[in-house]
Amino acid sequence: YSRFVATKGLITKEYKITSNNIQDNFHGFKVAHISDIHYGRTTDKSDLEKIVKEINLLKPDIVVLTGDLIDKDTKLDETLKTAGMIIKETKRYWLIEYLRQRKTTNDIIYGTVLRTDMRFPLVEVEEVYMNYVVRSQNPLSVGDRVKLKINNANPREDMLSLEVIA
Repeated sequence: YSRFVATKGLITKEYKITSNNIQDNFHGFKVAHISDIHYGRTTDKSDLEKIVKEINLLKPDIVVLTGDLIDKDTKLDETLKTAGMIIKETKRYWLIEYLRQRKTTNDIIYGTVLRTDMRFPLVEVEEVYMNYVVRSQNPLSVGDRVKLKINNANPREDMLSLEVIA
């Protein structure tokens, strides 16, 4: 039972941790802990994709993998590719968090216009190398380097609002 049935599924438990040693900016910080997946033996690609999907729905601030991710006869490439989808979502969170912190100092950031054939121009934000649509009062051309103001950045809501400034 414990090897073939209990390993099928994700158990989600929430724990509230309080301490005077934890800084205020960690209020609501969410950690996803995954352990002993044993990919290839008790968990297949479909199972792992479901786990990744459920974890991403939780929108954790950090993901910790412990225990046996794979067994000795399992190919690592496919496992890492699927598990990498968690890392991609977590990385995006921290990039938006970085920009949120930059907003508090009213710093100007820069970007390069990638596309102008949409309702709003698509810009690659230089410091984080992420693509975002931006608001602009003036026409832009592909390749333009623009100054950007961060209007809003909320990693918990996966939201970033940027505006081109003169």
